[in-house]
Amino acid sequence: MANPKKVNIEREIEEIIAEVKQYLPDFDEKKFLKAFEFARNAHADQLRKDGTTPYIWHPIEAVKILVGLRVDEATLITALLHDVPEDTNRTLNEVGKLFGEKVAFLVDGVTKLSKVHYKYHMEERQVESLKKLLIHSAKDPRVILVKLADRLHNMRTLDNVNPTKRLRIAKETIEIYVPIANLLGISDLKRTLEDLCFKYLLPTDYKRITEHIEDNQVKQKKTLETTIKIIEKELAKANIKTLKLSGRQKTPYSIFKKTIRKNKEVDELEDLLALRIIVETERDCYLALGIVHSIFRPKPGRFKDYIAVPKPNGYQSLHTVVFGVKGEITEFQIRTEKMHIDGKYGIAAHYFYKDDQYKNEKQSEKNYRQQHSQWAEKILEYQKANYNAEHFLEALKIDIFHDRIFTFTPKGDSIDLPSGASPIDFAYAIHTEVGDNAIKAKINDVIVPLTTTLKTGDVIEIITSDKQKGPEREWLIF
Repeated sequence: MANPKKVNIEREIEEIIAEVKQYLPDFDEKKFLKAFEFARNAHADQLRKDGTTPYIWHPIEAVKILVGLRVDEATLITALLHDVPEDTNRTLNEVGKLFGEKVAFLVDGVTKLSKVHYKYHMEERQVESLKKLLIHSAKDPRVILVKLADRLHNMRTLDNVNPTKRLRIAKETIEIYVPIANLLGISDLKRTLEDLCFKYLLPTDYKRITEHIEDNQVKQKKTLETTIKIIEKELAKANIKTLKLSGRQKTPYSIFKKTIRKNKEVDELEDLLALRIIVETERDCYLALGIVHSIFRPKPGRFKDYIAVPKPNGYQSLHTVVFGVKGEITEFQIRTEKMHIDGKYGIAAHYFYKDDQYKNEKQSEKNYRQQHSQWAEKILEYQKANYNAEHFLEALKIDIFHDRIFTFTPKGDSIDLPSGASPIDFAYAIHTEVGDNAIKAKINDVIVPLTTTLKTGDVIEIITSDKQKGPEREWLIF
């Protein structure tokens, strides 16, 4: 039986064009339609893994994901064409002649990966492909955005592949593509990918947690509504303009990670209630925080200021946990609209957003791009070191994809380290000589062993000695 979606393709394209024109007034509709027809003709005889859906639906769905990030015209056309040179008899040269060298470069960055051939095992080939993707993306991050959209749609249709391949793709996604989305600060896409991976990798845990969320929705909704009314009233009294105040649903995977981290069952967890306050200015963020703390008693040790000290991916917000309505533990995130856009769209916001908030931020945009290209320098370092597949992937996970923490020197300089780092890692991050000569460390003015695990916000002083003759062998253990 013919797939019912087939008759709706034109309508889908019309809706995409209408949505794009809302944020790209100069969008070249004719060029986009030309790319669509080129892709549809190239994939004409191909079906998706379900055996009934025309293949063209995959690039269309990738385009829809990217429209949600408000990307530019070249990125959308690349998404339409990203599988053409790889899976059809149409060439990259044709793409360049018809749609320009910029699009051809981007398509090449996405499609060339599977053309890397090796005499060795498949894992090495995949790692080499990943390396090429990241190096290509360092020149233009739009490559990685298209690849993430491609992967997200493939994850959404993972039921159509065999169980063994399903697990492999989900594992690869959680280990590689989720960290990339996090690296680029695209939180919505990251969370969606995480939950899809969770569903396939740990189906029993996924079912248990989603059922718990559903069972508690009604109760949580009432508590959130009451909390919102209280906060809205007090913010209005203080003349703080609230752009948005809403409840925020914690994702199944984030809840699961918390059960592991705290070694608790899901029904024993406390702070599953979450609200987000979006205000006009940075100053209003701190004023709103004061109001929240004046109404609800804050939980000690649960306040984080990511405005003053942003996360490595650029994320900014105030986070606090309080004893809320009826003593319910409640988390608040407080930020400006610009911070919210940055957190939601990450690097895409700084590349594609053209509204008033970004018009005068050329230097900010430049800094943001530099921040996100630092990982590319690491990739090139690994390449020069001629790492094999295993060492390359391990280095990626530790130096680039791992969760990061912020630590400080006594002078207030920020040192960005992988989660789980020790004072020794901190010392070597400052300089090799500091690491080689380290004998003691102070964390927040308290002398601690060099094996101590650091956490965000720690101020570390490394005590050195000229008598130290380089690194100790046992340091390798930690």
